[in-house]
Order: sequence, then C-alpha cells, then structure tokens
Amino acid sequence: MIRNLLFPRRCPGCNELLSENEMEKGFCKECRSLIKRAEGHICEKCGRLLITPGGTLCDECRSRPHSFDEARALYIYDEPLKSAMYRFKYSNMRGYIESFMDEGYHRIAPWIEHIAPDVIVPVPMYKAKERKRGYNQADVIGKALSGRSGIPFKKDLIIREKNTIPQKGLSPEERRNNLKNAFKTGASVVQLSRILIVDDILTTGVTADMMSSLLKEAGAEKVFCFSICTGRAVESPED
Repeated sequence: MIRNLLFPRRCPGCNELLSENEMEKGFCKECRSLIKRAEGHICEKCGRLLITPGGTLCDECRSRPHSFDEARALYIYDEPLKSAMYRFKYSNMRGYIESFMDEGYHRIAPWIEHIAPDVIVPVPMYKAKERKRGYNQADVIGKALSGRSGIPFKKDLIIREKNTIPQKGLSPEERRNNLKNAFKTGASVVQLSRILIVDDILTTGVTADMMSSLLKEAGAEKVFCFSICTGRAVESPED
C-alpha cells in the first residue's frame, strides 16, 4: 500500500493512474476492453492467434522450422499494447510489468507449469546500450516471471557481444544476418535441460531461433520462449 502511494501504478494502455480497484486487474476498465489477448485458437508452435478454423500452425511455422520448441505470449501487438510496449521499453516505465503480470500471469501459468523450465533467461542487450538506457526490458520481464513462478532467473547464460541495429523493419533474412555471431553462451548450459527465453515482443522469431540453436548446441534439450506481445498469424488453408 505504501509503495502504491509513493509510486502510483499507471495503466500500461493509456498511462493514466489506476484506481485502487483497478490495480489488481492491471489495466483500467477501458483499456481492458481494448487489449487483444494471445489466447484461444493459437498456433501450437509460436503462439500467435489463428483465424482459420481447424488450423494448428500458422503459415510461417508450417513453412520454416524453428529452433525453439514452443513460444507463448500474453497479448497481440496492437493498440493499446503498441504504445504500452514503447513506453515500457524506451521511457523507463518498468512498473508496467506488474500490470502485465497481474492481468495475464494466470493465463500463462498452466503452460509454464507444463513445460517445467529449469531456468528463465532474458534476451541479452549489448552492454553499452544497456548502460545508456539504464535497463534491459527482458531482464525486467524475466525477474517478474521468476518471482511469480519460483523458477530461477539467470542473466549470464547468453551474452550479447555484438551491437546490432534494431530488428524492426527488417525482413527475416535481414534479421538473421543482423544477429549473426551476436550471441555467445556464458555460464554452463550442460546441467540445464529445459530453458525458457523471455523478451518483450516476438515477431518473426529469428532472435529466439538463434538463441535456441546456441543453447541446444551447448547442451540444452528443450528451449521455450515467452514474450509480453506477439504478432498476428499469417494463414492460408491447410492442405
């Protein structure tokens, strides 16, 4: 209660102050009615929302194999979450994570219990960039998820040793080239058989794929991915 008085919670969707009754729901009433949740009929592989009845995989997952085993997210990357994620990532609105977890953790908890990861690992940020920004948003997500689930958080399992340009706007092939040799394993992976990577947004899955490949080469058996937001699925009827 004292913390809420000193640092009042804001709705991630509109950035307005939350009332006491709204705090436990994470978002204000209006934004709760607007957010699109990544639940229901989703791609079994990447977790994107599917539109076509009866389908199990989106077009991308049917045409391109992923290195990660499964991915899940809380929300579809659309307004008001687009604005929320920008503030969360670039405007030091780290407090939004409590709202994301208050609103959505109960939905993702059964999946996390099912995959039973040994450790939570954030997508790393280049050190100079992290110092300039002051934080890595993936760390914020990973620590919050660790606190709710009890799964250990380990930051040094993967290290980013190359400063890359932003992935937004790049094609999947350009993203792969951009991230080539960007990561290396840090702490020993051999004793960890199931790893959960966390990030703010999953779009093409290229970052998750490259990290998953590296972790599996280092000894991991299964690698899963969790993000706050994901894109919409692109679909065509299955044969």
